[in-house]
Amino acid sequence: MKPRRTLHSSRNATLDLLADRLKEELRKIRKKPADDDAIHDARVAARRFLAAGELWAPHASAWPALRDRLPRVIRKLGRVRNLDVALDLLRQGMTEDAAARRALSRGLRKIRKEERARVAEWLGGGRIDRLDRRMKKVVRDVRLKPVLDAPSPPDLAPHFARVASLFAGRSWAPTSEEAHAIRRETRRLRYAHETLEWAYEPRDFSRVVKVLAEIQELAGEWHDRVILEKFVAKAIRKGRAQAPLSRFLTRIQSESKDLSGKFVRAAAELADLRPLILGEIR
Repeated sequence: MKPRRTLHSSRNATLDLLADRLKEELRKIRKKPADDDAIHDARVAARRFLAAGELWAPHASAWPALRDRLPRVIRKLGRVRNLDVALDLLRQGMTEDAAARRALSRGLRKIRKEERARVAEWLGGGRIDRLDRRMKKVVRDVRLKPVLDAPSPPDLAPHFARVASLFAGRSWAPTSEEAHAIRRETRRLRYAHETLEWAYEPRDFSRVVKVLAEIQELAGEWHDRVILEKFVAKAIRKGRAQAPLSRFLTRIQSESKDLSGKFVRAAAELADLRPLILGEIR
């Protein structure tokens, strides 16, 4: 079992470790654009750095510029990641729609190859090193700040408010776009919350992490199918499918509906956790 983070170790290591992880994964991608694990891990590291930076580094002079650049990295890699996920889903199915799935997969693999080449080229020219220098400046500023000025659970209130605002006044039947927005804000809350592990009782910390992770996972699985639906619809519209895709599309839509119901039930638990997340329970 890994040791529990302390306030001091969180301040000194959180952003530093994330910066190193992001740099390492980006270099893997540049060397091997087909490394889908590196694509995924780099996006996670960039998102975690953003969430941690919002909490720990708002005072850092280099933070605003970095905060504006990291989303570009996430978006660039996201184009490849969406295709990776779609192709994974296309490998699953019944014999009846196998020909349709193979036909669509061939087209998506060609597009993915082009996107991978664009990402590899974009990461050249010293871009990774420039990003690394900016991250190191932020890390240095955070380390210089007194540890007693570190964030604490009440500082998560804006994160929680953004999530709660997406739930407010709804008779719960969210669209996939709304679920994706909730997933995005829940992810920010989760990643920020995880940098404050030292401030919670282990049992309470684990409970919150479990709920936030479940919401994020369900919304992610739902969103993945929505992305695939769009690829399928585009293929049908442009006549790229050599076999009927209607049966496969119906299955994906059915899975989306099932995931939406699970998502609603998981998201309903979050409101009850507000006092725990914001440190109002002692």
